[in-house]
Amino acid sequence: MQYVHGHDCIHNLIDYSKIYCTNPYELLIESKTSCVYAIHSFTELRTDDYDLVCEDFGSQLERVEHPWNSLGVSELWNIAKQFSWHQHIAIVGEDDILTPNYIYTKWYDNIFKEHYTLEEWHSLMGVGPR
Repeated sequence: MQYVHGHDCIHNLIDYSKIYCTNPYELLIESKTSCVYAIHSFTELRTDDYDLVCEDFGSQLERVEHPWNSLGVSELWNIAKQFSWHQHIAIVGEDDILTPNYIYTKWYDNIFKEHYTLEEWHSLMGVGPR
């Protein structure tokens, strides 16, 4: 079973385990591996994100609770440090990363805001403040 962490760019950012693969999301689609939609703190819970993923995979994916749901804030921070930020920023651009209503700011607001400063979050992602 393989976890899908969201639509392509978000999954690719989070799926840091496949360092040598340029598009882990496409690899999962092509592999025909048994995939499930991961529900965790970094999942975009909008229906359209899930629908896009299911459309790409050609079937309704089961939604499952990810083991990260049992982790505390500092453990989630350490996981976020391992995301492929540099590669992701090169693809989507720094402006998208810093846009206030995008998912990256939502992650900060919903998970990390009470424990880390916005400057620390930007530093973790490798971007400068605006």
